[in-house]
Amino acid sequence: MIQVRDILGVAMLIAFLLVAQNLGADPGVGWHLRTGEWILTNKAIPQSDMFLWGESPRPWVHDQWLSDLLFWKIYTVGGLNLLKTCLLGSLIFCYLSVLGAEMKRIRSSSLLIFFALALLSPLVSLQWFVRPLAFSFLFFQLLYVWLLNGERRFKVSSACVLLVLFALWANLHAGFICGLLMLGTAAISGLLQKDWPRAARFAAYFLLAFLGTLINPYGLRLWHSALSLLGNPFFMQLNSEWQRPDFADSLFWPLWGFLLLFIAAALKGVRFASLFEALLLLGFAALALFERRMIPYFGIVASIPFFRLLCEAADSGLLPQRLDKILKVPEGKFVYLLPASGILFVALVGTSAIRAQDLLPSLPGGIEEFAREVQGGKVLHSPDLGGLLTFYQIPGLKAHIDDRNQLCAQADYEEYLDLVLLRNAWREKLNSYTGAILASSDPLARQIENEGWRRLGASEGNGETSSYFLKIP
Repeated sequence: MIQVRDILGVAMLIAFLLVAQNLGADPGVGWHLRTGEWILTNKAIPQSDMFLWGESPRPWVHDQWLSDLLFWKIYTVGGLNLLKTCLLGSLIFCYLSVLGAEMKRIRSSSLLIFFALALLSPLVSLQWFVRPLAFSFLFFQLLYVWLLNGERRFKVSSACVLLVLFALWANLHAGFICGLLMLGTAAISGLLQKDWPRAARFAAYFLLAFLGTLINPYGLRLWHSALSLLGNPFFMQLNSEWQRPDFADSLFWPLWGFLLLFIAAALKGVRFASLFEALLLLGFAALALFERRMIPYFGIVASIPFFRLLCEAADSGLLPQRLDKILKVPEGKFVYLLPASGILFVALVGTSAIRAQDLLPSLPGGIEEFAREVQGGKVLHSPDLGGLLTFYQIPGLKAHIDDRNQLCAQADYEEYLDLVLLRNAWREKLNSYTGAILASSDPLARQIENEGWRRLGASEGNGETSSYFLKIP
């Protein structure tokens, strides 16, 4: 019999899902989709760029080509609505069912599991965008739960699964590096505990997983490309998701709250994590404090230790008596309704309820006329606009820069910033362009007409006013 707490839990879940439908805007969706189309049409994996303006194509190590192909296949079936629903629905379903099932093994209390998942959701969902990064979160959760179950001996079947998983992961997104870090941590925990069979077992799994990442169209170049990007301080500061969390931003307050909670519990002597889990917490907490993009990974590895703390609070009387009694109520139907609700969400919302126009905003009005004036020349525009130009494919107008940091050189982004901010010999750099699409807030937009350029018009698009400029011959 379905009880009141089950109905309440599902109602809260639906509210969470409705909030999640507003997530997902990313400027790179356009070029991701067009790359998937190119792969399907040409039956080849790109080795060089095919979209940006230039006399010769740039070499391109595309570590997300398989994600782009999947994106395009889904898009051709159901458009942006289906793409967004499938990806976010999968994230929600995996989060609630995989981590929820692991919590159920510790304590069979439906509401306690729900409260844990609800409190963790601000961390885990922080980077839920419609982009290949979502596949890394899915694979990371699956690998985390598998490692928690701790095999006692080396299994050939597990080794084969890991090999295939990391081969897929390496072709979907470069986040496979986080998975290798987790496997390495399992081996290190065995060394620290002097559990030599465990250390050897996970070291072997780590090696096989690493070999799996080499099953890609680029070989070791994939590793070189990923590590070169991570080691470039310019790009780490250029993108907000790679920057350090801001203590003053309320978006990151849940992170500080969980860190303080774990520190307080550790100082009090509460045992809430194994050595392996503690090492994961320390490692990914450090990464999360260094880069915002790592916060969801920290949220995943914090889930089970946090649930143990919640169980400890319920058992020790730290919670108010009324709430304590509610949380200790034996399990009803709610845990089983979690995955069912996720499937229902995908089925019902995927048709029309999710608004997907935020994924690919419309281009500013009048851009076709501007393209005819430019006549295939080099156009100055923001990296975010580059993905939209690639997707909409306006005749005579090609993007010259977008948010592919592994493709566009540091010099490209520096030149764009120098131009719009009027610095570092910007006048000489401006001479190489034929046209410009500038936001009204750009300093260059207020100065460019004094440099021999004329304004062709202005229009609203992508949430701001954009102006078109053409260089006077």
